[in-house]
Amino acid sequence: MRGEAVARVGRIAIDGTFYRHGNPRYPLDAVPPTALAPSRWQDEGDPASLHASDSAEAAWAEWAKASGDAVDRKYVRRRSGQIEVNVRAVDLRDHDVQKALGIAGDADLTGDDVTTCRRIAEVARALGVEALLAPSAALHGGTTLVVLPAGLRKVRVVCEQVAAPPR
Repeated sequence: MRGEAVARVGRIAIDGTFYRHGNPRYPLDAVPPTALAPSRWQDEGDPASLHASDSAEAAWAEWAKASGDAVDRKYVRRRSGQIEVNVRAVDLRDHDVQKALGIAGDADLTGDDVTTCRRIAEVARALGVEALLAPSAALHGGTTLVVLPAGLRKVRVVCEQVAAPPR
């Protein structure tokens, strides 16, 4: 993936509410300076991004996919709620954008190999892109919002609570 391709694709305005969850010890919009663990859109030690979903169901599905069987949900508490964002994003759900970036299709963004996702995020961060919109890797038809460091100041918590995840 070449930076020129990411620089050329258009951005869309995202002004709306998304759902997310996180560590119950920190506010919902808290993001460390660097990623503490690898994920689809960042490797450990990369500049951290905030991940959210277009529905509560998709947010919990993403968490369940990432945590797998490693967690007994009966004993876990997560901070969950809604955030408002006002960012400009590269819409990776758009097949014309995928083609321009050399992405073969949604499977490149939702499959087990996260190389393409991390490379897109790396190039986008370097170019100062505020956010990425992508198909959810955990819930068919869902959308993931990745707010990159350039967009983090444009996130506001709407509501949050600490609770057990749905079973």
